[in-house]
Amino acid sequence: MPKKSYNIVLTCSGGNYIIQNILAIRKIKNINFNIHGIDQKHIPQNNLDYLNTFKLCPNAARDPQEYLNFVKKYCLENEIDIFFPLSESEINVLLEIDQDSINTKFILPFKKYSEILSDKLKFFEVLKNYNISNDNFYTINSYNE
Repeated sequence: MPKKSYNIVLTCSGGNYIIQNILAIRKIKNINFNIHGIDQKHIPQNNLDYLNTFKLCPNAARDPQEYLNFVKKYCLENEIDIFFPLSESEINVLLEIDQDSINTKFILPFKKYSEILSDKLKFFEVLKNYNISNDNFYTINSYNE
């Protein structure tokens, strides 16, 4: 039986943990992964050695629309099956994408959980509301507080 094959994207390809992610993915038997890396800056050669291909991308936090346009075009041109965004700003931008228009599966949290995880005050409020933590916490708005 021939191996299944998937084109996948890992963002933040210059990051410290990308190699461990790639090694874990490559341990999956009977599936061939063509791993595309993207990052907003050039990445070290040791990271490049683990990728099938690499491409520079726009900064999602600075220009969300340019990033979205890049992702859509890249996924269509490279027939990307699965897209793993690994930064908070990329995740927040990609929560707005119409996945059906490009036939790529984006590994994203539900929007309501993303908002809780990206706001520490909301996160601690949820912990307190569910009796997971009974610590007191406060918002500090200035050095004088």
